[in-house]
Amino acid sequence: MKKANVAICFFLSIGMLLSANYVPKKIYAQIQNKNQMITLKDSDISENEAEDETIQVLSTSSKNYYITKDDVTLIAKVVYAESRGEPYDGQVAVASVILNRLKSGKYSDKLEDIIFQKNAFSCVENGEIKVTPTESNYMAVYDALEGKDPSGNALYFYNPQTATCSWMHSIEKINPTQIGNHVFFSLK
Repeated sequence: MKKANVAICFFLSIGMLLSANYVPKKIYAQIQNKNQMITLKDSDISENEAEDETIQVLSTSSKNYYITKDDVTLIAKVVYAESRGEPYDGQVAVASVILNRLKSGKYSDKLEDIIFQKNAFSCVENGEIKVTPTESNYMAVYDALEGKDPSGNALYFYNPQTATCSWMHSIEKINPTQIGNHVFFSLK
C-alpha cells in the first residue's frame, strides 16, 4: 500500500511541477542509482532550499545532487532543442547525458554550468535553447531523473550527419549507442 501511495504522490508531484501555478515546497525525490527506486517524502531541507524549490534527485555514495524547478526546465529546453524530431528514447538519452555529466565528477556540480559550458551543447552556441519545452520534453527529463538511461551512461552525443566538430568523428568511442539520428558515447 505504501508503494502505491508513493507512486501516486510521485505522479501528482510531476503533474504539479509541470503546472505553471504550482510551487513545490519541501518535497524531494531521491534516486538510488543501484536499483533505480524513487522515494518521496517531506524533507528537513533548509528554508533556503525550500525557497529555491529544491528537489534532491541523485544520490551517489559520496554526494547528493540537488536541482530546482528551473533546472528541470533548463534540461527540458536542451532536450527540445537537441532532440527535436527524435524518438522519445532519444529525448530521454539527451537528458541522461546531462545528468551523467553531473554524476561523473568531471564537470561542475551545477546543472546550469554543465549546460552552458563552452561548446558543450550546440543549442546553447546557436541560441536555440530559448525555446518552450513540450510536455514530452519534461517527461523525458523525469524519466532520466528516475534512472532510465537509454544512452548507456554516455557523457556525449552527436549527429554524424550534421556534426561540424571533426574530433567527434575521429575519436575512439566507448559504448557507442545509436538512437534515432544521434550517437551517444563516452571517451576512454
